[in-house]
Amino acid sequence: MDVAGAGSEPAALWISAKVADRKKCIRCWHRRPDVGVYPEHPEICGRCVSNLPDAPGEQRRYF
Repeated sequence: MDVAGAGSEPAALWISAKVADRKKCIRCWHRRPDVGVYPEHPEICGRCVSNLPDAPGEQRRYF
């Protein structure tokens, strides 16, 4: 679906939307390609698997 920007002047902004093709993680709600990859946690993404209580946690970098 494409929608032109509103206003009286010619539209310089277009918005395009499409249906997501990735599964949604039930824990963080992000749509990621690795949802379903981990057999022990088939409904969550790798980022959430790494943040479970028995896992080492997500590596974060601060600049």
